[in-house]
Amino acid sequence: MVKEYEFWMNKRSTPCGLNRYFHHADADYLRAFPKIIAGRVPFSWNSDVELLEHSAHYLAEAESGWDFNPRFGGRCTDFAPVDLNSILYACEEFLSAAAARLNRPAESREWQGQSKRRRERMYKLLWDEKQGMYFDYDFVHDRRSPIPSAAAFVALWAGAAEPDQALAIKQQLPRFLGPYGLAATPELVTPVAYQWMFPVMWPPLVAMTASGLARYGFDAEAELVAGLYLDTVAATFAATGRLWEKYDVRTGEADCREYSSTRMMGWTAGAFAFLLRRFACRHD
Repeated sequence: MVKEYEFWMNKRSTPCGLNRYFHHADADYLRAFPKIIAGRVPFSWNSDVELLEHSAHYLAEAESGWDFNPRFGGRCTDFAPVDLNSILYACEEFLSAAAARLNRPAESREWQGQSKRRRERMYKLLWDEKQGMYFDYDFVHDRRSPIPSAAAFVALWAGAAEPDQALAIKQQLPRFLGPYGLAATPELVTPVAYQWMFPVMWPPLVAMTASGLARYGFDAEAELVAGLYLDTVAATFAATGRLWEKYDVRTGEADCREYSSTRMMGWTAGAFAFLLRRFACRHD
């Protein structure tokens, strides 16, 4: 875990003190990348420099796992994302606890200092008090993304939010819910229909959201998010005999907006098994 953490700190740091997604592609791959993602994002350029720049942003977005989404406005490398920095905060907290357990108090305090500094920066740069949400931070233009996303719930999963922040984020939950589960964003109007936005439900995001809500004592909301997912996956499996990569929260069916949804996806099984173990005893 330390080696993984060092990668993000050495290769993905930013001037604002938080971390970002990026890439390691050479110029030839950057020039070829538009053909790979043709039709999935609004991609145009007037020069080779613009082509390389746009490709770099979208490759970083692919590294995020949210490929592709409206959060970064096509400029992913310019942002310190909520979810990445929440995960790194959780890593720092874990390493502090692990060092203490191994009787390394100085090392434990060092990791605790890292997590404290990250939490403070997240509060300063990512937290919007008026909207009661964490947003991705555009450190190039010193402003937050205007796009709310369920990445904010990852801050609850990581324990990075203060109790009053967690309450405010919980109150935003209805914006992300459809009749069949949790979408990656509220309903938005965008140039293209990205797969990481409403109405698409992604299993890992559901598992982290339900866990995060439960961590702060919002059991009813956690059980709702988990229960909708369990019901949707079970019903679709009964109808098709398969698990699917992602689901439409409006219909409960497999989502095939950008491409045919992958069958028997491992993370769907993993999220289902995790949520079943944690919440099924309280889910009718």
